[in-house]
Parts: sequence; structure tokens; C-alpha cells
Amino acid sequence: MVDPQREDDELVSGSASGAVSPETAAEPAGEVGAQAPTLNTASPRTRAWAWFVGGGAIAALAGFGPALAAFAGVLAQPILALGVRAWRGERVQWKRLDPRALLELTLLWAAAFAVCALLIAWPLSALSQSRSLGSALALSAVVGGLTLGFWRLWPLWRSMEAEPGRLAAHWPALAEADTRAWVGLGAALVLMVPVGTGLLLAWPGLIDGAARWWWAGAAAVLWPLSHLALQRLPAPQRYSADALLDEASAESAEDAVVATEDEDFDTALYDAARNGRVERALALLDAGADPHALPPADARDQRDLAMLAAVLPDLRLLRGLIARGADLNAGHGGMTALIAATRDSWHGRPDAVMTLLTNGADPRLADHDGNTPLHHAARSSDPGVAALLRDAGAEIDVLNHEGASPLAVACIAGNWRLARFLLERGAKPEPVGGVPTLHAAAGGDEDDPAGVQLLLKHKAKADARDPRGRSALHEAAYAGHVEIVGILLGAGADVQARDHDQRTPFLEAARGAQINAARTLAEARADAQAVDAQGRNALMLACLADAPSPALI
Repeated sequence: MVDPQREDDELVSGSASGAVSPETAAEPAGEVGAQAPTLNTASPRTRAWAWFVGGGAIAALAGFGPALAAFAGVLAQPILALGVRAWRGERVQWKRLDPRALLELTLLWAAAFAVCALLIAWPLSALSQSRSLGSALALSAVVGGLTLGFWRLWPLWRSMEAEPGRLAAHWPALAEADTRAWVGLGAALVLMVPVGTGLLLAWPGLIDGAARWWWAGAAAVLWPLSHLALQRLPAPQRYSADALLDEASAESAEDAVVATEDEDFDTALYDAARNGRVERALALLDAGADPHALPPADARDQRDLAMLAAVLPDLRLLRGLIARGADLNAGHGGMTALIAATRDSWHGRPDAVMTLLTNGADPRLADHDGNTPLHHAARSSDPGVAALLRDAGAEIDVLNHEGASPLAVACIAGNWRLARFLLERGAKPEPVGGVPTLHAAAGGDEDDPAGVQLLLKHKAKADARDPRGRSALHEAAYAGHVEIVGILLGAGADVQARDHDQRTPFLEAARGAQINAARTLAEARADAQAVDAQGRNALMLACLADAPSPALI
């Protein structure tokens, strides 16, 4: 093995062949024939100072203006990183550096500066102009997101700076680096120091005058300290797929340990089902736990085992309970497993629903509010669950205790995809004895005419009444949905219609303090002098509104 110090000494020679002659070696220091030390024979700390001086000089360029600051912020980082490597004892020599590795390190820092500048451009500009709370919160959110990004990528920066080699050699190791430790947050903050100060200096109009030189001097000090802190961090632990599989196998083996003889198997089974420990639950079933057991009467969670299993992503426990004869339709606490599977997921659980239906779950059973699985599926973003229920015989126009059909539930939720699906499969816009679905679409949270137009296209009656005598125009006027009011009027809704309280849509607009809706109805020749059953006119109702509108009054 070649001694690095000897190799460096041999590189400095007065002879053409590179060998040091005995005469030259014997010359005392200070003689004419003696040679001064060069960069190659200097100590690592001496070389480090040379790199630091170069990097500091580049950092000082930031004092001359934003354009030079952007150049200096990118170029100084790899120079200072090499200086830190030399300070830590590595013999960093210019002629021995891999130019491609140095270029890749420079491009890595350039990419960091560019991405950060692109993401903070809008909130920083808005904050400098308006000083508003919203822009400050937006900037804080972006900075937080960038910090999380550096947290994930800091091992790549550390290895590129502290270890020789090109990006292609360091990049695969990032996938095996365990970045979950809190040290990653510290590393991310360290990386944010040069990026943050560089962007402050490079941003036009943000720092001017003498303050720019103070910031440039601070950068010349903070940047090498940041690289030193980064390179001194311990390398993150690495994990492999085999290690993860071994860990998972160990956890599965631990979960599969059955309760001891003196433990309550049923209680342990409930705990395993609630916590999603499928392996342990199956082992307890094999050991004799009762698949029909009900939860304790004093338990806050009254879902039975089938309900708990139906909402787990792993359906093995549900299949295990079914194989042991669990009654899927017995229900408990006003629910069934099928209701739980359709209620507890916005995206629906097609696999669980199909498993339950295939094994005899009844889609017509309702909860204590009268909602069937199809009512709950009407809120789902995926019509696949509703399709499964319909194929299994679910009633499409069944009403809950409030008189709402599944179509009305979809309209209340603004779920027009499900509404269209139900309409195309025969759902009635005005179910017998129920609330017209047009009311739900007209009185929702948003002034979204899409649902009203969809229902009108499928022959919904613009002037249909609910059990209280109210029309969809009453609901839209009270909610202040001007676009929907216009569409209903165009479809023939009666502007003078009265409900059981003798209130017209114009009175409802006043009661809801909705000036734009009242104006639209007035333009449609609504009776401005109308009074309700208690003799109150629009002015009185506007004054009695929960949030009165002075402009409307």
C-alpha cells in the first residue's frame, strides 16, 4: 500500500524524473537549493483554509447585488464542502478531483436553490407587497414543506459532500437510508441555512445597502459551518427489504401468540380486532374464542366482531368469522356489518361489500336512523359499491326517517356522480312520501347548479313540494343560491308559491338575509308586500334574521 504522504512528497521534485537526489535531500532549509512547501505537501488544515478562502471570496460576491448573489450562492457550496472535507483530514487536491463528481455536486445545490426559489416565489412576493396574514401562512407552509423535503433527502447531500464518488453511486443508497430519526430534522435545518440566506441575498429588492454586506459576511461564516455540521452528522442507518420482512415476520409471530389459559379469549379477540391485529385475532379464533360474542355492555364501541372486521383493509378476519358461522345480519346497536362497510369509508369498500353480499348480508336492513347501506354508499365517491348493492336487491327509492332517499342523500352531499348513477338506474326524483330530491340539490352548501340541471334533465318537477309545502325555490332562496334560483325560475318554478307557514321564496330570502336572491326574485315580480302566517313581511323577517344584512334592510 502506498503511503499518501510519501506519494505527495514524491510529486514535488526538482528533477525531471521525479526522484529526489541525495544532494537535494541533504540541503539544509534556507539554502538556495531548498524548495518551499507547495499545496501538495501542505497539511490538510492548510489545504482546508485555501478552500475556505476561495469559498469565502465567492460568498463575498453576494454583496455586489442579487445577480452575483445567486451565482455565489450556488458556486460557493461545493467549494466550501471540499474545504470541510480537507478540514476533517482528507487530502483534497484540485488535480485529483473528479470533475464530473464536482459538477454533479454543484448541480445538486443549483437544483435545491431553483426548486426553493420557484416554490416560495408567489408567497414571498405577496408578503412583500400586501403584508397579509394569508401570504405569511402560505410562506410558512411552503418553508415547512421544503424542510420535510430536505429531511427526506439529507443523506444524499451528506454522502455527496463527505464521501468521494459520483451521484450514480450515492443515489441508490438513499432508498435504503432510514430517515425517520429526528436527526434528519436537524440536517434539514442545516441545509436550509445556505439555501435560505442565499435566496435572501439573491431576491431582488429584499436586502439593499449596507445590510447586504452584513448578510454577505454572515453567509461567508454560516455557510462553511453548515457544511461542517452536515458532514459531521453520523450516516443514517440502512435497512433492506429482507430486514423489513424479518421485522414483519417477527411481529406476526408475536401477534400469533395465543392468550394464556387464564385470559379471557373473547376480550382479547375484541382488542385484536379493534387494533387491526389480524394474525392474533385468527390465532385466538383457532384457540376457541367465540365468533358470535357481543361487545361488553359498558364498552363505548358497540360494533360487533363482523363490523370491526368489515372495515379492516385485511379481510382475512372477516372471512374467518364467516367460516365459523358468524351471523352477518344479526346486527348490534342499530348497525350491521354491511352498513359499517358502506358507512365508514368515503371511497367505499368494494371488496368487503362483495364478501358480505356473497355470504348472505341483506342490503335492505337499515340502521337506527333508517339509512340502508345504499344511503351510505350514496356518499361514496365510487359508484361501484352502489352497483353491488343494487345487483344484490337493494331498494333504490327507500326512505330514511327524514324522508330522504339514497338519491336525496347523494344530492345533499353534492355527489353528482352517484346521483347520475342512481337516476340512470331508475331512482325517482320525487319518491312517494319522501322529500323531493330537487330540494336537496337546491339547498346544499354550494351554489352549484349542476345537480339541479341534472335532476331537471331527468324530469324532476321544478315546483314539487315537500311535506311542509316548501318548493326547491324556497330552499335556494333561503340559502342565497342565486344561480340555482335563476335556473328554477327558468324551469317554471312558482315565484309566489307559499309553504305551510305562508312564506314565499321572497320572504325566505329575507329571512335568510340573502340580498342577491331577494333582488333576483324581485326582478321576477315576486310580491314584495307578502306576509307570512304570523303577519310578518319581508322587512320584519330581514330584521329577525340570524345575521341581519343592513344592505338588505
